[in-house]
Amino acid sequence: RICVNTTGGALTLRGATAAFAALEPRWQSGRLRKPEAAPCCILSMEVVATLDLAASSRGRPCIALRPEGLRGLHPVPRHDGWRTSACTARQARAHDVRSAVRALWRSASLADALAGSSARCRCALREEVVAEKLRDFAALGTRNIPELCMLEPKEFVRRVILGAVAVDSGDWLQPLYRQERGTWRLCKLEVLFRLRDPTRIPFPAFMNFVQAATDHSDAPDTELRAAFEDLVVASVQRVDKYLSAMSREDLQDMRKAGIFMSINVTAKQLRSVLAVPLRCPDLIALEETEYDNEPDALTQLRLQAWTKFRALSLDDVLPTLADLEDSGSLAQTYVEPRVPLNGDSYKALPRKYNHDIPFARRFIRDFRRAREMHPDAQAEVKLSEDFCCYLIGVGHAPFARSAMSEWRSANIEASQSIRRIGLELIREAVVAGMTVCLEVSFADEDISWLCEAAPELVGQLCKQGGMSGPMAIPLSMVGTVFSPRCERSRCECEGNSTPRMFSAQV
Repeated sequence: RICVNTTGGALTLRGATAAFAALEPRWQSGRLRKPEAAPCCILSMEVVATLDLAASSRGRPCIALRPEGLRGLHPVPRHDGWRTSACTARQARAHDVRSAVRALWRSASLADALAGSSARCRCALREEVVAEKLRDFAALGTRNIPELCMLEPKEFVRRVILGAVAVDSGDWLQPLYRQERGTWRLCKLEVLFRLRDPTRIPFPAFMNFVQAATDHSDAPDTELRAAFEDLVVASVQRVDKYLSAMSREDLQDMRKAGIFMSINVTAKQLRSVLAVPLRCPDLIALEETEYDNEPDALTQLRLQAWTKFRALSLDDVLPTLADLEDSGSLAQTYVEPRVPLNGDSYKALPRKYNHDIPFARRFIRDFRRAREMHPDAQAEVKLSEDFCCYLIGVGHAPFARSAMSEWRSANIEASQSIRRIGLELIREAVVAGMTVCLEVSFADEDISWLCEAAPELVGQLCKQGGMSGPMAIPLSMVGTVFSPRCERSRCECEGNSTPRMFSAQV
């Protein structure tokens, strides 16, 4: 129960709704009245947390936001399971209220108090906790067999996919994180193909197989296309089998934590995947990849996907030279980035691409239609590594930062145009109720300009890999790394023992 009390007038300001939305969506209940036209000031705010601590009589935490400017946070009375501290925020004028409230929230006093008191603590889902476990696992991992990495596509299908030499049939999981109140937490586990190495696919054999089996090839091989579709369908069934074997308690924890297992499918594979009978479709998300061209009735297939799975993402969105022209930029003046050491072309924008900006906007429109039918439907736009290089200057290659910094300095107009295209797409997606994922590992300072330019991204931004980079873990071992719940009386944030793991064994 959240109570907000005011002294001598109504709690409102022209940015009050946004200010409190930045704290926590749950606060936007009917009890929180925020008239829109009152003067711009905050008089006082009191937060009462009952949760599991309702029976305690040691007092209650209180934040005082003074009318002359946000000056400080009163120390929180000590509570079992609560962390206390005092912090200060700079003097704030009326239009600074939002940033000052955020500063107080991120001070860790109130946020940790609310999180630490919950019986379903989510501390085990924090990026640093998950990444440490992944790194420990990767240190024990083996490398891919070189011979298998060099196989031709059909031989790769025969010896690797049908031969079942990949650990867990190639179903490995990579974490994706979502920023919540300044902390990155696990939100999704994406199924990737791995052989034995937790950090990479069997390259180039797997990529050659995918390209030969899809519309990335001018003449896709029908036998390989069928094998690829069978692989995806079998992967969906294996993931569903794993989820079905989990305890009811663990499944409830996954649902409460909002964690999906995400599986990549091409647009032309959607129909086959939708026909698969599943027991836990609400915990499986689909990710529409760019490898195939658009099939007939794609919008209807997507609506069916949101009906069955509730969550669908659009993978690897990237602007093209045509998108630059459509935005009013002079695409003919565009100069591609170069590798610093040898001058080779690096991340050049294509002239044509399946998941370009207009295609992404159609996906957003389809999601709006899905939300009208299913208010709980979820969606995400994932910006490709190439797009991230232009947007935030970060890529997978060790030289990506220097290459893109040099390019941006020499191509200011093109850089601003691409960033503008990215911002417009991000805003459109967030307004529609979608999250946005950057498919690179980045530091918070890398996205500072992006969060300032698009404050609506707060709580809606995700990243792939994070501190653990490309590392993944076999499906059957996921219980040794990820857990949405702690089995102890006190929160891990206070430095206690390792959290319990999923009990599922397949």
